Amino acid sequence: MARLERCNDKTFRSNFKHRRLPGIGRPFASSRSETAERRMIQRRQTLYLLLAVVLLGLSFIVPYATYERLPDGPGWAFEPLGLMRDDGTPMADVGYRVPFHLLTGLAGALLLVSVFLFGNRPRQARLVRMGWLMLAGLCVGVLVTFFSVQAYLEQGGKLASQVGPGALLLPVALVLAFLAERAIRKDEDLVRSVDRIR
Repeated sequence: MARLERCNDKTFRSNFKHRRLPGIGRPFASSRSETAERRMIQRRQTLYLLLAVVLLGLSFIVPYATYERLPDGPGWAFEPLGLMRDDGTPMADVGYRVPFHLLTGLAGALLLVSVFLFGNRPRQARLVRMGWLMLAGLCVGVLVTFFSVQAYLEQGGKLASQVGPGALLLPVALVLAFLAERAIRKDEDLVRSVDRIR
């Protein structure tokens, strides 16, 4: 019986040596397992954020909308940098009230920087929230400007307008950023609950 107690005592000391209570000696889980867990947790929102950044980059290449004078007249493209003619020159007499290129670049920069803040999830979530709120404002600005430009061009005659892929990339990036923030918040809640259990 004494031998069994000594064996159990040795086993207990061995287990306790490698699995200390939080705040006493070594952490409850090894640093290697915590790092692996952190990487696994971050994988989903990182994909969301990187995909959103890629879509925002593509929005500089494709137009938000196109307009064409009927019949067989000139055409224009509503792009982040300005209203462009068919030959690629901007229309000097048409200016946007919203700096689409600056806001799109800033939103993309916020989302890209937040990818590397996985060690500080609350700050990461705040940056992502700022990014998708900015994208929401951009979507509203694109919609208002689309109708404003259409009304201006229609003064010269009948006009055909079509929504371009750039106007669709912004809301998709917005949804991805929103999903990334939700995933970050869920992971933060999960880590806090595990810390409470420990």
